[in-house]
Amino acid sequence: MCEFINALLRVADATFGESALTLVQRAEELLERFIVPYAQAVLQQDSFGHTLRSRRAQAVMDKYRKELKPIFDFYAAADTTSADAREASASLNLAEVLYFIGDGELFDAKLLYTEVTRLFTQCNLPDELDEYNQLTKEFRVLEEWEENDEDENEICYNEFCKFLARICNCKIPPESRGGLPFETTLDNWLGLQMIPFYKRVLNDKVRGLGKTFGA
Repeated sequence: MCEFINALLRVADATFGESALTLVQRAEELLERFIVPYAQAVLQQDSFGHTLRSRRAQAVMDKYRKELKPIFDFYAAADTTSADAREASASLNLAEVLYFIGDGELFDAKLLYTEVTRLFTQCNLPDELDEYNQLTKEFRVLEEWEENDEDENEICYNEFCKFLARICNCKIPPESRGGLPFETTLDNWLGLQMIPFYKRVLNDKVRGLGKTFGA
């Protein structure tokens, strides 16, 4: 958080460097004119969040949580390039997410690197902003553990599940669903495509096949 505030101060200083404003006034101007309006617009535009919070969508995610957990655990432990990364084996950083996406051959014209980064950031928003306090089943069960997930650079398992739902929505938009509701599309994508494919990927890795992290 301190680094984020320092970065905002530097941006404010560079943006209003020629004005007579103090550094604090420049920071206030940056927040009021640019940062806060943009953040509010992003949150308001997230119409998919309402779909994601529906009982039917949550029921689909609950259906596959046990099968998704080993996949999450594998990629959460993939980055061993630093001591901090090795200690964060219960969450995914952006590099691990990109490794996960690459292994699943999910990148395409609809899901570019920039979109993955945007979805990663969106899923990392505090739940009081992202979910309007409508917590998922797993969040309620593991509430104490989730409240300690304050790393803005990592996503926990619950956020990973939301991330997958957003990826499904990105790769199979409403106009490509043949009139099916999102929860049915998500159910089919997870159960028939995504989970079986990643099970094969992980089995291959056990046998020493496939790309390694950072390769």
